[in-house]
Amino acid sequence: MMLRQFLYTKNKPSADQFETYLEGTIKQRNLIDINYALMRFNISNDFNGVVEGTGEVEKITIPTMVIQGDEDKMVSTRDASDIAKGIGENATLKIMKGVGHCPLLDDLSSLMDLYNANLSRA
Repeated sequence: MMLRQFLYTKNKPSADQFETYLEGTIKQRNLIDINYALMRFNISNDFNGVVEGTGEVEKITIPTMVIQGDEDKMVSTRDASDIAKGIGENATLKIMKGVGHCPLLDDLSSLMDLYNANLSRA
């Protein structure tokens, strides 16, 4: 139910695809372990409310595109903007209109156009 409500909010995978994705999700060791890892993964220069950042964000020196769906229910546009700002000058934030958390499913064509248009920047 959570996958349907928060992850696949726009274009839904086919029933067969959904079953495959669901099986993969269920195979994950433990959702608590995943959440713990996500909270502790902090390469920024700032305290994230759980741990101090490692500062490793400074090692990202190549052009980086942060992609955000304007209808994403899992990651806010503000969070995506903070990620791009945290990476610095070499990061750009691209907001995809009408897209949720899964641009591969929601609008693959526009995602590929966005990717191809930014290849020259790399």
